Amino acid sequence: MSRFITGDELGNIKILECCPDIDPSTSEWKFNERILDAPILGNANSSSIEVEKARKAAINRLSITDNNDNLMLAASRSNGTCSVYTLNNEDNELETVQEWKETRLSGGNKFIGLNLTQRGIFWCASNGALGFSNVTPGGDNTEKVAAPYQKASLPTRLCAWRLSGDSTNFAYGGNEVDLSVWDTEQALQTGGIVTQRTDSDSKKRKRGNDLFPGEIWRAKNLPNDSLNLRQPIHITSLTYIPTSSGATSSKSVHIVTGTETGDVRRYDTRSARRPVANWKGIGKIGGIGVVEAGTREHELFVSDKGSNFSALDLRNGHTLYSYKQIQGSITSISPSPGSLLGSTSHDRFFRVHSTVPLSKKAGQQQEERGEVLGKHYMKSVPTAVVFDITSDASDIAKSGKRRDNNEDDSEEDNEDVWAGMQGVDEDSDQEDNQPIVKRR
Repeated sequence: MSRFITGDELGNIKILECCPDIDPSTSEWKFNERILDAPILGNANSSSIEVEKARKAAINRLSITDNNDNLMLAASRSNGTCSVYTLNNEDNELETVQEWKETRLSGGNKFIGLNLTQRGIFWCASNGALGFSNVTPGGDNTEKVAAPYQKASLPTRLCAWRLSGDSTNFAYGGNEVDLSVWDTEQALQTGGIVTQRTDSDSKKRKRGNDLFPGEIWRAKNLPNDSLNLRQPIHITSLTYIPTSSGATSSKSVHIVTGTETGDVRRYDTRSARRPVANWKGIGKIGGIGVVEAGTREHELFVSDKGSNFSALDLRNGHTLYSYKQIQGSITSISPSPGSLLGSTSHDRFFRVHSTVPLSKKAGQQQEERGEVLGKHYMKSVPTAVVFDITSDASDIAKSGKRRDNNEDDSEEDNEDVWAGMQGVDEDSDQEDNQPIVKRR
């Protein structure tokens, strides 16, 4: 059984257990929803004031990690609150370890990035507020998050922020903020962007296009278009692309971004400052909403701000397959180590998708295609989803194999039925073997 954890617009945190029906004759999936944390239940008895108050604490981001055999979950909310919990799988209960508020978050700003690692918790807001807090074990063998945290300032108007797999660097982009990669430790030590600098320093930096302290690499905008007009910069989502070894390195960083114009761009910091590939028109409606690297090499999942959700081949930028039966824009994507993928969307559905291996050669016809295996309606709009790393996705694969075996057995049974049926007697055929008179 696989488990996914979701957060929604009312601040609820829920766990969803999903598995295929044990009946081999049906392709339906079973879902079991449990509430872990709920400011309000969101039922008909909740007043409009309670609902509005809950929406101010909507979940922006979720992150999960397994630290010293303790499953820990982090959640960031619209009101600037960050919470870290321990999750007891036996009782399915959340225990609050630490909770604090990001005082620099105000107005219409929100959290755009959250990563809970064994080193600690990292977060970033759209106004450039970057923070980090250590995770230290408590005396009662419970993980404790220290209230004091390091902070730094990044550019404002950010839309996307991601931490690398080894936590050594991070990347961000936004509205008129091009893709930039920073060293994590240096950024926190230096405080990020220096807000006060002399005019001469500013002119030198602008003329030489120097990097900020802690900044490793910065992208360069695309050349002017055919009318010699400057192309706008608006990154809406980004993700790190793991190497063949499954990890990212600070020396070799592969990043994919999605833009407001619907383009998907791939960057390699070893090659150039401009993208090594620019695939236009991937997002059909409203630009790119979410890009997420898959668990396989060259696999990327892309959704636009409409209802289009597809798998992309990073070798050539071609669409491998698209998922059907989606009526709302995707809000969050979470691949699992197996062949499953979870997604949430504005139509209030959580969906489980199947994924298939890519062809060995780029450009070959994709024989198999991913599909929506099942969906579960949620009372409020889900905004974030993460895969429970302690659940075993291989069980689902085994279930699928058992189902395939059952289908094969049923086919063999059908063949036995056909073999057992009485055929046309050969003697009767010989008796009835009369010359046929053809009439014109």
